[in-house]
Amino acid sequence: MKVLFIWNVIPDEEITVVKGHSVAGNRMQLGILKGLTRHIPGSVSSLTIYPIASYPKEKHIFIKEKQLNVTKHITTHQISFINIFFIKQLMQIINGFLYGFRWARLLSKNDKKIIICYNAMSMTALPTIWVSKLFKCKSVCILADPPIDIQKRGKLGRLVYKIDSIISKRNLKAFDGIVTLNEEAAELYAPGTPYLIIDGGFSLDEDFRSKEKILLSTDDSKTKRIMFAGTLADHNGIRNLLAVFTLIKNTNYRLIIYGSGPLEDYVKKASKEDQRIIYMGMKPNKEVKIAQQNVDLLINPRPVNDMMSRLTFPSKLIEYMLSGTPVITTRLNGITEDYYPYLYFFDEETPEAFAQKITEVLGLDQEERRKKGIAAREYVIKNKNWDVQCRKIVEFIFKEGSH
Repeated sequence: MKVLFIWNVIPDEEITVVKGHSVAGNRMQLGILKGLTRHIPGSVSSLTIYPIASYPKEKHIFIKEKQLNVTKHITTHQISFINIFFIKQLMQIINGFLYGFRWARLLSKNDKKIIICYNAMSMTALPTIWVSKLFKCKSVCILADPPIDIQKRGKLGRLVYKIDSIISKRNLKAFDGIVTLNEEAAELYAPGTPYLIIDGGFSLDEDFRSKEKILLSTDDSKTKRIMFAGTLADHNGIRNLLAVFTLIKNTNYRLIIYGSGPLEDYVKKASKEDQRIIYMGMKPNKEVKIAQQNVDLLINPRPVNDMMSRLTFPSKLIEYMLSGTPVITTRLNGITEDYYPYLYFFDEETPEAFAQKITEVLGLDQEERRKKGIAAREYVIKNKNWDVQCRKIVEFIFKEGSH
């Protein structure tokens, strides 16, 4: 069996210089690529459509065709395009299709072929679907980002996204299989299509082993640090989280926030008004991970009924649990029952309920909290690394490829 990926994966070190590209999305793509390369060595090819904002947001106009080293041992083929709106999208679709066409044509007729694309946007999905139909390949979509617009855009941007969203929804019905983070997304966008739930992962070659931790005393005379890391947006519950600190009067509590996004100014304003709220800005992932290991509680306040929450899985949750620090979260439908013993949960989503539960958890015996955090870490190390998750993906695509 031969597998071709069509996606937006780039080297980790380039993430900080590319505007708008998702850190979590890139890490997921890298994790899957490394995992599948280990499981089916010599059978995986990869095509990258470089994820860059259109000129003039980015100054690069010509994106060259080249071999791109995404890790020390893995190379992907980067297609060329002119980075001007509309011309860019058209060239990405055409050149992606041409590369896929050459890939499929050069293979033996006896080779079973599978093409996997990341998300259902036109530039990745259309080449996948067209080549698959021409050469009778099996097609699989990794649906990490449902076609829901959560960004602020101008009139033209909104129109273009609306059109691409319609195309994406149609594309999802054309695949032979879907790998998604949440069961509800598969049932909504591709009813009747075989699907696999993969709620995220981490690479075993990352430095995931916890350093010596600092778990502070439950005594109110000691500082208690609560931390959030992620996109500062309404779909992550940031306003609700900040409102909590207007209700918690304990001067020893600290709310430490890492990240950037549409509500960045809102967070900065709150940090000026309340010195217990500390905004750290956007920092390298390595620095954020170290910070996660050295606070008392990690928080995921994402609203349960938000459309994005209903159709995805909070990728940050696995990173939180990997730190060994206790985690408190809302009861998102993507968090399956196997996670329940390792997390603290909010029973309601009001600031009052948040404040009460945070105070309750931080008032628990330090050893009890420590054991909860360590158990969560051991659970994800054993069950959520990309080696384990990619074994499931391989079994799934082999099954679909045999039909």
